[in-house]
Amino acid sequence: MGLRKANAIKLDFDDLVKELDDFEQDIRTLQDRIDQLITNARQKPVKAATSEGDMGTT
Repeated sequence: MGLRKANAIKLDFDDLVKELDDFEQDIRTLQDRIDQLITNARQKPVKAATSEGDMGTT
């Protein structure tokens, strides 16, 4: 394998590692956002239906 090809492969590998790191960070961000949405949903009081067809919305 020539020096030029080895450098191209190294660059490709480094790019893939960076992409993977970015992807993992995006996953952590999404997990945090989902956790926050779940926490908020659990804390929000739910209105009970008061009559047939009433879904508790105003």
